[in-house]
Amino acid sequence: MIKHILFLFILFCFSISSYSQEQPTGLSLAGLPNFSYSSGEGLQYGGRVFLYQYGNGKINPYKWNLVFNFTWTTKQRRDLFLFFDVPEIFGKNSRFDIYLDSKRFVFDDFFGVGNSIAYEPAYQEEGNSRFINENFYTYRREYLALMSKIQFPLLVDGLKGLAGMGFFHTKINSQAGMTKFSSDPPYGRDGGQSNYIQLGIVYDKRDNEAVPAKGYWSEILLERAARFLRSDYSYSRITVTDRRYFLLHPRLIYAQRLLVEAMPGNPPFYEMGFISSSYQRRQGLGGSYTLRGIPRLMFIGPYKFLANFEFRYRMYHQMILKQDFTFYLHTYIDCGKVWLDHDPKNLNHLRIAEGVGLHVRWNKDFIGALDIGRSRYSDLAIYATFGNLF
Repeated sequence: MIKHILFLFILFCFSISSYSQEQPTGLSLAGLPNFSYSSGEGLQYGGRVFLYQYGNGKINPYKWNLVFNFTWTTKQRRDLFLFFDVPEIFGKNSRFDIYLDSKRFVFDDFFGVGNSIAYEPAYQEEGNSRFINENFYTYRREYLALMSKIQFPLLVDGLKGLAGMGFFHTKINSQAGMTKFSSDPPYGRDGGQSNYIQLGIVYDKRDNEAVPAKGYWSEILLERAARFLRSDYSYSRITVTDRRYFLLHPRLIYAQRLLVEAMPGNPPFYEMGFISSSYQRRQGLGGSYTLRGIPRLMFIGPYKFLANFEFRYRMYHQMILKQDFTFYLHTYIDCGKVWLDHDPKNLNHLRIAEGVGLHVRWNKDFIGALDIGRSRYSDLAIYATFGNLF
């Protein structure tokens, strides 16, 4: 453990000395120790290594980028992934990425399926008269995934087609004793293969990727998991996402994301906990990337609605140790809902969270974020993550 921390510190110092240009060129290495905290996942430790190739500096945001992540949490989650991203691989408006992901959750979250969750924290509180099991709302899960996408220009500037595929192998086990998972086992409780092909259209007119101030980023994605792909489950996933950015003042940005997703067919419960994206899939609803202030994966279902509304205020810019840092204060409201097949498709009983946060832009592309949220399910939730929420 001490050796790992020392190694990451050396990488971090190297990145300070090598990644200090206003308009970077050539190859740059940035290594960061990852000590962060997320409500629902505990303290996270480990590191992340970023390798950027900027070439002559004219390709936006970079020629290619390689990210290697190796982290663990105090709630016994292991997260290893390798992400390789190549913008403009075939010229303007093209992109290629490949994502190899291995995760193990000794205590993954499961609150049931649907929008009406009977959440009782007392069931996990030792000493409470209603105590059942300290791991009542958890189960064990691990998966290995390989995903890849290619984006290519269409006739209009900013408009891109997308094609991709993904291969997931999931293993699942119950915790010892009585749990929500064992007492109300969902469809897909045996795990297995969930492999898919993907097609989509992306329209990206942001002024920059790291901290957009103007423009929009919209997409329609279609996935199909089927037996001919050696998937154990047959279902579709249709995801429509619209992100908008407005510069209200030289220092003030309003950003919003609206998302709807439908999964007709027979998806396993754990696939309902993912949200598709042309960049990287995220888990929700609930947690640091969807509803900040609501427990992670509290609401899962085959039909989803998500809305995020955020004001970002650029309050401070400073060169520190020859590094360019910009600090943003943000405040937000997140809301969402899931439906089961036979539920009325309305927006009654939206789940709402709110909060404030700080994110820091380091040089050109790197974003670190701290969010503090609250909801009826949690008085205080804290998240330290990398990258903007959207």
